[in-house]
Amino acid sequence: MLKTDRERINNRINVAVELHSREKQTLVEELIQLKRRKEQTDGQASEKEMELLRAKQELEQQQTSLSNCEEKILVIQSKLKQRSEQQTAVELQLSEKRKELMKVQFAVHEMEDKIFKKTAMMQDQITHGIRSEKFSSSATERERSTGRAGSFLKKQNDG
Repeated sequence: MLKTDRERINNRINVAVELHSREKQTLVEELIQLKRRKEQTDGQASEKEMELLRAKQELEQQQTSLSNCEEKILVIQSKLKQRSEQQTAVELQLSEKRKELMKVQFAVHEMEDKIFKKTAMMQDQITHGIRSEKFSSSATERERSTGRAGSFLKKQNDG
């Protein structure tokens, strides 16, 4: 009986050791699987952190690019406003110059009219003067002719 008890206890111990060994093996395998999962998860986490870092860098670059574009837009808007103001000033000057030109053209036209009228009046006076002279010359010539004819006739009558 002692021997059987001993065998039974040994069997129980062997079964317990075997169970313990199996449980240990199972736990070791589970631990290995957990370590592998942890390594995979750590790797994935590192990849995600790198992706996040790249995304943050890209976002910063895009924000910098956006800021640069906004600054360029402000500069262009400022130049556009300045050119618009310059154009308005030039248009105003052009309008003033056109007014001045119209005044000068009007004055030139009036001057031309005065010159034309004065020339026409002078031509009329010259024509009138020439006609008067011609008339006067013709009358003097007739008087001379008449005077010569009269002297000629007198000489003939006296003679």
